[in-house]
Amino acid sequence: MSKTNIKCPNCGADIKVDEIFEHQAEEKFRTEYESRLAEQIAALNKKKEEAAKEVLILKRMKEDQDDIIRKKLEEERTKLKSEAFFLAKKDVEFEMLKIKQENEIKSKENLQLKKKEVEILNKERQLKDKADQMELDVERMMIDKEKQIQEKTVRREQEKSELKRIEFENQLMDQQKRSRSLREKKLKCRITNRS
Repeated sequence: MSKTNIKCPNCGADIKVDEIFEHQAEEKFRTEYESRLAEQIAALNKKKEEAAKEVLILKRMKEDQDDIIRKKLEEERTKLKSEAFFLAKKDVEFEMLKIKQENEIKSKENLQLKKKEVEILNKERQLKDKADQMELDVERMMIDKEKQIQEKTVRREQEKSELKRIEFENQLMDQQKRSRSLREKKLKCRITNRS
């Protein structure tokens, strides 16, 4: 590449015109590149902030949903317990009345009375065990139901978070590719200008 020199009319010094133009072009390219890069970085930071806000919103939504689920489960548990206790109480009252009637009928015979007393004790124990077992069954059922709902909610939130993470990573990779492409273009321009 030929170099053009001119002399300064004031001092007579050689002025390399090509180098001046090259320097000006390089400064202009650098300024434009840095400006575009700054804009892209600002846009990326904005997207990061928006993603963080969305994560916070999702977290709050999950907390609200958990509260609703907890309240519904508590209401359901209370209802089931009340129904179970009511049925158990009715069964016990019925059985106790039946036992009492049987006891009154058999009370005149001592031998039979002793036998019935043993039977009554056994039945009372069985009824108590039955009521206790019903309470345990209701509690176990509510725990299983609550666990299933919580697991389903956690899976759904994890899937949403994973989709957000993948989308963010894809955007970040695209931004990195564009930045790398700009750096390569700038390097090629410098090599071309120097050759």
